[in-house]
Amino acid sequence: MIPATVVSKSIAQKISASGMKVGTAAWLFQDVTVKGNLPVLLNGDVSIESINKAKVSLCVQYFDAANTLLSQKTVDYPSGYLNNYMTLSLTDTTPAKTVRARVHVGIRTEEGGASGAFYVDNMAFRYDTAGNLLNNPSFENNLSAQKEMAESWSRWSDSGGSVLQVVSSPVTSGVRAQKLATPNMKTGGASWLFQDVVTQPNVPISAIGRLSCRDTQKVYDVSSKYNNAIGCG
Repeated sequence: MIPATVVSKSIAQKISASGMKVGTAAWLFQDVTVKGNLPVLLNGDVSIESINKAKVSLCVQYFDAANTLLSQKTVDYPSGYLNNYMTLSLTDTTPAKTVRARVHVGIRTEEGGASGAFYVDNMAFRYDTAGNLLNNPSFENNLSAQKEMAESWSRWSDSGGSVLQVVSSPVTSGVRAQKLATPNMKTGGASWLFQDVVTQPNVPISAIGRLSCRDTQKVYDVSSKYNNAIGCG
């Protein structure tokens, strides 16, 4: 544990490994008692110091009363993004006979001789019984004549025209995703897709999404608690 490079309170966990064999992993994990057939949300803030022939991942496994592995789900930290915290998230539904979940964060190898070092902070695993408040969260519904923007979403920009397109690749859920491109943005400008939802006061919320950046320069990663300038290749 280290007192620097943190996003929550004053301590974070550092994990490093070297000389790893192909197909192996180095995990921190914790077992949690859970019930079956319930939606869950796993997230954690991760910052990679170095990585070689490996991936940094969150993973959750589900076990029944006989300690049989029922299923598992994994999300990987995107490649090429170092020394900045990013929130990794995954949503899932526990299998019917689940009595225990094992929550992991660690390094998984892709080749022999792999190595890596990263920091993790602010891990959370919870039931997501409220579900998703957004309409058309996976951008699947595009039944109108327009092919620029998925239904239930709106756009706002103060930096000229935004190019919008509903695409079939790349996607991480279903068969469609929303593309947003804004050329020649002014200093301090922004270009948003947005949706209004009804909420209640004094209730905890979580906002997550899977993003893929192409040819981005001098922008801000809105998921970063530090608002550091980043570039995505």
